[in-house]
Amino acid sequence: MTTGADSDGVRRYWTLAQIARELDEKPAQLLYWEKQLGGMGFQLRPRGIKRYGADEVETFRRLHYLIRAQGYSIQGACRHLSEAGAAAQRHHHLRQTLEEIRRLLLHLRENL
Repeated sequence: MTTGADSDGVRRYWTLAQIARELDEKPAQLLYWEKQLGGMGFQLRPRGIKRYGADEVETFRRLHYLIRAQGYSIQGACRHLSEAGAAAQRHHHLRQTLEEIRRLLLHLRENL
């Protein structure tokens, strides 16, 4: 079983060093990005080692892409992620509202 994997063999969390190796970045660079982003959710292992979940790893990947491939500054990349997150929340709320309207319309159709 690999480090960070559950009994089913699926990775549930990563260390900063593992993420850094995947992205070909130094761990200190990822810590800087994390600090600039305003912190991320992570678990602290008993020996003080941070464990990052899939969402945080995806955030690091997106930051890496925006900064290295797209040429964003760290501030610009953070702003982009923040705006994308706000848009995703609006879309989620809209989808929930539309699903509620659909349920209501189906209910009305059944009772006609």
